[in-house]
Amino acid sequence: MGTVSYARNQVSEIVSNRSSLTRVIDQLNSFKTTLNSGWQAKEIDYVNIAIDNINKEITRITNELESIENAIMTAAYEIEREEREARERAEREARERAEREKAANK
Repeated sequence: MGTVSYARNQVSEIVSNRSSLTRVIDQLNSFKTTLNSGWQAKEIDYVNIAIDNINKEITRITNELESIENAIMTAAYEIEREEREARERAEREARERAEREKAANK
């Protein structure tokens, strides 16, 4: 169970970072709107393109982070399942060994 708890903590950190990046996109869009309402020069087109490119890159990063979140949790649950199966197998083998020893001592 520790593996899943640790993974959840990691995912929580990633979610927090993703949320921060989403806020950056919102702030950039707000800045872009303000800039466009007060500045009508040709250069604003280049600024808009730059902001749009930054937003696209941030969106790509947030999507990648989401994919990482899913991979972390999938791996954690798989590890937990494997550990549980190994523990159950070891317990079963110990019981069988004890039963064989008990039968041999009769």
